[in-house]
Amino acid sequence: MAAPMWLLAGLSDDLPQRQRQFAAAGLVAAPHAHAPQHERPLPPLPADNYWQVNSRAAVQPRLTPPVPVLAVGPATARAARALGWPLAKVAAGSSASLLADVLPQLRPGVVLHLHGQPVQQGWYAAATERGFQVQGVAVYNTVYRQDLPSDIAEKIAAGAYRYVTVRSAAAAAWLQQHVFAVYGPRSPRPVCISQNLA
Repeated sequence: MAAPMWLLAGLSDDLPQRQRQFAAAGLVAAPHAHAPQHERPLPPLPADNYWQVNSRAAVQPRLTPPVPVLAVGPATARAARALGWPLAKVAAGSSASLLADVLPQLRPGVVLHLHGQPVQQGWYAAATERGFQVQGVAVYNTVYRQDLPSDIAEKIAAGAYRYVTVRSAAAAAWLQQHVFAVYGPRSPRPVCISQNLA
C-alpha cells in the first residue's frame, strides 16, 4: 500500500529541510510555501536583558544581539548558532514550552521579542505575570497567498493528500479559509506542531 501523502504548508525558508526529514522517515511530502517573507526596516534595538526569537526567519545576519538569545526551538537555535549569536536557553519548539520550561530558569527582566508580522502575542501576558516585560519588534512581514496554486488545488480536490502540517495560528486561519472551508471532507487532516495550537 502506498504511503499517505503529506502537504507541507509553511514558510519558504524551512520547507526543503522539512521535506528531507519526511523523506528520511519514509513519508511522501509535497511542499507548499503559502507565506513568503519580506524583511522590514528596523528601529533602533535596545540591548534589554534578553532577545527572544520565535522563528528562523527572525534570525537575520543584519542583527547582532548584544545579549543572550532565547530560541523557541532547536531549528531556531541552529540558525542562531550559525550566525554566532549567544544563546541563553532553547525551548522545545513552542511559546508554551518557553513559558513553562525556559522563563522559570531566568532572572526576570526585559525581553526583546523579534518576530514576524502578523504576530501572536498570547504568551506576553503570561510572561508579564512571571515578572518579565516583553517588547515586540517586527523584523519581517509574512505575506500569505490569496489562493492555492492550481496543481495543489487539483490534488486536494481529488483527495490526494492525507495530512497537512499546521505550524502557527495564522497558518491555521489561512488553511481554514483556503482549504478546509472549500474542500470539506476531501481536505487533508491537520497535524499541528503543538497541543496548544491544536
